[in-house]
Amino acid sequence: MKKTKNRILVLIGIIATSSLSMFAQTNQFTMDENGNGTFNGTPLTYSVSLDPSTGMSTLSYDLPFAGTPGVLIMTNNAESGSILSDLLVFDGNFHLFFYSDTEGGTNTSLIDLADVGIPTVVTNPGSITVAIAEVGPEGNNGGIYAPAFNFQPGTDPTGVYGPNVYNIISDVPEPATVVLSALGAATLLLIRRRK
Repeated sequence: MKKTKNRILVLIGIIATSSLSMFAQTNQFTMDENGNGTFNGTPLTYSVSLDPSTGMSTLSYDLPFAGTPGVLIMTNNAESGSILSDLLVFDGNFHLFFYSDTEGGTNTSLIDLADVGIPTVVTNPGSITVAIAEVGPEGNNGGIYAPAFNFQPGTDPTGVYGPNVYNIISDVPEPATVVLSALGAATLLLIRRRK
């Protein structure tokens, strides 16, 4: 009887542990500067909207939860010093506003929806500001942001959605670069075939 009771307790423990790990699934966000965003593979809705914390209009993603408000700063360490490259504002009201630099202010024709420049003033939607560095070569870089649960910007304080990981794509190769690379690869293939 005692062995049976112990086996039942072990079985209950395994089921409880499995259930907890199932509910603690990490949610994956992927988003770029042009409205291509997903939440666990499902597309996120987006628009160009006025951000009340800056007074600027920029790319805005709709989040599946209100979220902890705050600011995420992305710096570009590849250049001299730590240059502010992107700024993401979680407003605590189901929105993420995405701002990106305009290539040193020389880009007059905006390429991506988020290429509106970095705001100089953000009336803090939360008390937390977090900074991460971009990784990857210029023109093909981004960053991974995994906020601490119920503490940093972009978390869900209700605990329903979490933990969250944000894969932020800052720059993607320009279409012309991709086409040139493809032409170069095709040329090399033709030369190789002829030999």
